[in-house]
Amino acid sequence: MVDVLGLIFPKEKKFYSMLESQVENVTETSLLFYDLISEFSKLTPQKRKKLVLLIQKKERVGDEIYDKGVAELKATFITPMDREDIHRLIGRIDDVVDQLEIRALKIEAFKIKKIPRDLLELVNIFKGQVEDLSSCIYGLGKKKDINRYVLAVHEAERKADEVFIKGIAELFTSKADPMEVIKLKDLYESVEKTVDLTYSIVQIIENLSVKYA
Repeated sequence: MVDVLGLIFPKEKKFYSMLESQVENVTETSLLFYDLISEFSKLTPQKRKKLVLLIQKKERVGDEIYDKGVAELKATFITPMDREDIHRLIGRIDDVVDQLEIRALKIEAFKIKKIPRDLLELVNIFKGQVEDLSSCIYGLGKKKDINRYVLAVHEAERKADEVFIKGIAELFTSKADPMEVIKLKDLYESVEKTVDLTYSIVQIIENLSVKYA
């Protein structure tokens, strides 16, 4: 197994710590978002609002970690690897939290009445993806084989496509209010894009392993 982080961060261990902080923030945010979706019908409007505010706070934390990482990259980073590769990786990870904030705000603004089963399943798939992404980051730092996590994220993306198509089909054949259909369709598409984004992050890690093998 190639020590990708050893190549990216030969002496700058602070960058590895930054990546760990990023993925920890993504994990915590994904759990908050999952709670918002899975407990939606049980939550009072006040508790839903509280979860949305917590997700917003996580987004700001993510921005701080990203900004610090970019500043350190410009100031002290010396690597045999293209800076663009590293910048793209930390940027995509930050984008996940940004997207979750937008999804949460949409749920609040749209005043969604009920979360469909397939949408919950889609969010659950995403949550699992984030867990495997986290394992990829920590595994690289410990020089462990991450291939099973990469494959798991790939498989999750394929499964998400199936659930997304099924959910949209059922949405359009339901007797739901047309405005509710439009709102839920937007949410389905938004969550599916976040799944694709997470998949793209693991592709970057996988490509770096091949590029610097």
